[in-house]
Amino acid sequence: MITLSNAESRDLSASIVDGIRSLSQGKELSGLAKEISDESRSVLEKFGHIPPRSRNEMVLPLGQLCRAALSTSTYSAGGALVGEDVGTEVETALRASSVCVRAGARVLTNLKSNFSLPLEKTVSSLSWYPELVSVDFTQSDGTVGAAHFSPNRAVGSQQVNLQLDAQTGGRASQFFISSLVRDIGAIVDQACLVGSGVSGQPRGITSTTGTNSIVFGAAASWTKLVGTSSFESTLLTANIPSENLRWVAHPAVKAKFKSVQRFSGGSETLWSSDSDAIGGHEAYTSTYLSSTSGLICGDFSKLVIAFFGPGEGGVRLIIDPYVKSMSDRCNLVVELLADCSLLRPESMAVAGDSCLQ
Repeated sequence: MITLSNAESRDLSASIVDGIRSLSQGKELSGLAKEISDESRSVLEKFGHIPPRSRNEMVLPLGQLCRAALSTSTYSAGGALVGEDVGTEVETALRASSVCVRAGARVLTNLKSNFSLPLEKTVSSLSWYPELVSVDFTQSDGTVGAAHFSPNRAVGSQQVNLQLDAQTGGRASQFFISSLVRDIGAIVDQACLVGSGVSGQPRGITSTTGTNSIVFGAAASWTKLVGTSSFESTLLTANIPSENLRWVAHPAVKAKFKSVQRFSGGSETLWSSDSDAIGGHEAYTSTYLSSTSGLICGDFSKLVIAFFGPGEGGVRLIIDPYVKSMSDRCNLVVELLADCSLLRPESMAVAGDSCLQ
């Protein structure tokens, strides 16, 4: 933002007149008029992302020209000239929180092409025999495979008014770029949880074949969560370490579980009343899951997120000053190439019906 001293404020009108006279005579701006005009440039222009303004243009400091009006609510009575301070912080929109990495998902970065991660599919079987073997032992070989990753494109854009960017000292473009990057993080989490695997989407946990489906069949109960034939017991039977288990649920499911007692007459609820945990395992919420059957338990270290392109995450920022140049706007575009894969489908248990019965 432009701040003028008292002396500069007194000289402002004369400087503007001198600037207009200079431009009308084909001369360049000089003095205070040039300093003000240069300071008012968009931050995108200052860093060379968009072409510089014409030498025949002069930017006026709107805030310094504002004066109190006779009627602030009437445009024609001077309301258009009433200054308004703008805060330096922007209240951001609420987004679905990113949970997969916090729950333990692994991240691969800086990939240059399609990528395969070798997997051991089955193990060799060992057997006991007497010290002196009279017959050949039965051979059982292990098998191997691979998880395949290929780029899927996520793109978002935002138009920035260059006049607004100049008047906010570059804060407008900085905010929108930051907002787009946060959107990228959210859409990656969405793909990891519920991605369909078609139409350019990575395949998420709920769409992966081979995960364990746990059916409540009636009201949610402690037995179905951590008892016999439950989420927990199914995963432990599949040799998933107990300390690796994490839960992810829709907020509506969390609310339901916090209202259901573990045991009749007890005070503790399915979702711990004093912490975000179920059965001693950390629990998270995500609005990307179904509001009725959105419940996952598993070892998220078996979920791998792959980013293609340079840098730690490969987010590409494209600044296009041309398409909307006639309306004095600039297009900010972010692009990400990524994929995800659940290496061991048996490491996840997913609700097969409503959790809100």
